[in-house]
Amino acid sequence: FLEGVREFSDDLGQLEDLLGHDVARRLKGFGGVAAYYVKKRAAILVVERDRASDLVDLARSLVPRADIRLLEPSYEGPSVR
Repeated sequence: FLEGVREFSDDLGQLEDLLGHDVARRLKGFGGVAAYYVKKRAAILVVERDRASDLVDLARSLVPRADIRLLEPSYEGPSVR
């Protein structure tokens, strides 16, 4: 799945269109980035857990006005309340 969304994003140049070529190149080339894609004008980067904080710091320095968030997957599964 991740390889497919990365290829699709690259084919369309979505990350470059959203962030600019230089920023996109630096984020995509960051060690530990497994995949990236754009959904509803939000850049989603999937990164190895031990590199996530460093990537957030880099992204905040490159795009200081953006709302950069570190999100972790849920391991609890769906629930009904």
